[in-house]
Amino acid sequence: MSEPTLKFDASRKRMTIEFHEPLTLATLEAISARLRNDEARSLHVIVAFDWRDPRARDWRDPRHVAQLEKAMNPSIEAFIFDAPSDTTARQSRNTVGDIGDVLGACPRLQRAFVTGCSTIRKMRHEHLRELYLIGEPLDASVIPGLAASQFPLLERLVLEQFGLRAEEVAASLRTIDAPHLREVYIDGVTVIEFLDMIGTAALPWTLCIRDPCFDDVDRLFEILEQRNELRSGKLRLDSEKLFDSEIAKLEQMGVTIEDMRYVFNPRAYASW
Repeated sequence: MSEPTLKFDASRKRMTIEFHEPLTLATLEAISARLRNDEARSLHVIVAFDWRDPRARDWRDPRHVAQLEKAMNPSIEAFIFDAPSDTTARQSRNTVGDIGDVLGACPRLQRAFVTGCSTIRKMRHEHLRELYLIGEPLDASVIPGLAASQFPLLERLVLEQFGLRAEEVAASLRTIDAPHLREVYIDGVTVIEFLDMIGTAALPWTLCIRDPCFDDVDRLFEILEQRNELRSGKLRLDSEKLFDSEIAKLEQMGVTIEDMRYVFNPRAYASW
């Protein structure tokens, strides 16, 4: 049995744990004790293998659940669940089970970055300020689960999955109970389709869309001419596919252009 690799940055109170084999109850108990003794405030879990038990035939089978929440400590303020470099492993194979269980085990949690195919049920978290969900794919429960949840202090929500359903995401964002939400970053929807779906009401938060395949700038200009609510400084678009002249025109129309790549990769949590 290969034990996980633990590193603790005492100056930052950050514990980094890299797992080489699936969790056991003894491992969970040891991690819990270590987090408690070191008074860790940030936990970075690294997995580079399939955490799903091959004997489990569907997601309701408890063998699919990593049960990481059993090791969590109430002192944790930042949680990261990611893989080191393999995009497939990082986005498609791993799960913490239900994200609500992990977040619920950390009542002081302020930031969470979770990759993989974990589920989300209806939940409430009093202190969460930033939530990043990166998956290929995200579990089907994620978008409706967010729509039904309550996040009194959430300020930033980040979603990434190729092929997100624009209509479902737009409707869910309009209903999410997060009165302090100020930024929503999305990678995985078509810009034009999503702007058509988001509705005509003024945006209560800044909408930031990254679409590496975007190529219909003329249609974008048409939509912006017709929709004043999208020209109020509440829309940001990624700069990868835009020429300088297009960026200048969009900025004149009240749209902010920025490089958003850092939001969806490990640089987002490097300082946590």
